[in-house]
Amino acid sequence: MSSIYEAEIWDGESLPINIQWRENDGTDAVPSTVRYRTFDNVTKTPIIASQSVGSVDADMSIVIPAAHLPATEETMRWVLLVIGGTFSDSTEKMAVTVVKVKNLPSFS
Repeated sequence: MSSIYEAEIWDGESLPINIQWRENDGTDAVPSTVRYRTFDNVTKTPIIASQSVGSVDADMSIVIPAAHLPATEETMRWVLLVIGGTFSDSTEKMAVTVVKVKNLPSFS
């Protein structure tokens, strides 16, 4: 599984992600572990170390904390979010999302 889509959030917001792990025939696939990592999408520099997700299931939701999706001093930053699941037979499935993290406008 590899899916790419764009999400857009303000700096300081967390990002909820829903994942459906499936086999090629469409049946549920329950991973034994799930982890994620964020990177600067332009330079591919890691933003955070790999993070483990506690509760896993074939249909699951995780929330990526705001601290793992920082903007830059500029107006926005493209953040690459890579989510990986490892299954009992040692296979891995990956999902990739690009997140546009925008700085909040100033009211001053």
